[in-house]
Amino acid sequence: MRLRMSNTKKRRSFIIRVIRFYISFEFFLHLIVWAAFWSAIMVYFFKYSLWNVFDLMPSKIFFVLLFLSRLIGFFTEIFNKRKIALVSAGILTVFCGFFLNYAYRFDGTARLGEGEILSGYDSLGKGILAKEKNIPLVPGKIKGNILRLDKEGMVELYGEKNESAMFKVGQYKKWSSGDRVSVESIEPAPRFLVADKQGKELFSMFVKLKLYPPGNVDYFRVEELPYRFYVRLTGKEDKPFNLRILRGKLIVANKDIATGDEIEVEGLKVLLPEISKWADVRVSNYPGAKVIYAGFALIVIGGIIMFFTSAKGK
Repeated sequence: MRLRMSNTKKRRSFIIRVIRFYISFEFFLHLIVWAAFWSAIMVYFFKYSLWNVFDLMPSKIFFVLLFLSRLIGFFTEIFNKRKIALVSAGILTVFCGFFLNYAYRFDGTARLGEGEILSGYDSLGKGILAKEKNIPLVPGKIKGNILRLDKEGMVELYGEKNESAMFKVGQYKKWSSGDRVSVESIEPAPRFLVADKQGKELFSMFVKLKLYPPGNVDYFRVEELPYRFYVRLTGKEDKPFNLRILRGKLIVANKDIATGDEIEVEGLKVLLPEISKWADVRVSNYPGAKVIYAGFALIVIGGIIMFFTSAKGK
């Protein structure tokens, strides 16, 4: 009889220790390490973006368990009047901020030339509950030397009600809609014209190329023609572009060109009549950002309180 009671007590003691571990701060730190490890593998090896990692079902289950673990631990710490409770409150606040961003985040970029109105996005990432934001932004005159647009380029963006702001590459500003607007890059948009021997125009278009950082090569195709046109910056003021034209794997033309130049290719003429510019405009909104900052502030304050109270106790 005593042996049975002893075994029962041992089982209860073991279960209590397991429960205490699962709601302890130590277990939470273990989960944090595993969450970071899982995210790093998905980002590095499988090329997921960080927010796409959250979209995976294992990640959803894992981070919900992580949140519940700390929530239970938080109430336990309050009940036991432990000093670490404020730190736990900060961690929970950070989690809430991440959940807000996951659900309501919005991040879209659009390639806009001078005078083009933003009516859609070339790349878009948004939360499961977020709505698409249609902000009527219009770039004005884009300024800067073709060879140094990534460092010296500037563009003025116009919005509704005479709202406007000047942007440099990488600069962001808060728009009246509450969204964060930035210009990620400014690039050249040369107009290429293809004509036959008689001068009849076969193709003419401004091509928005990604040529920065210097040395980057971009290309375009024309459906009616069997060629691929590869363009890069040369770094020369008098001949800023290098145009290489391929038919299949055969290089049929390779020449440095400037505005007004032409290249003859198998009975056709390729001309560069003018050069315009375009801007990569980004509109983003992460509503949980301030909540995350507040959470980190609570963690810091809680850590300071713990440090001074433990020092006094000594």
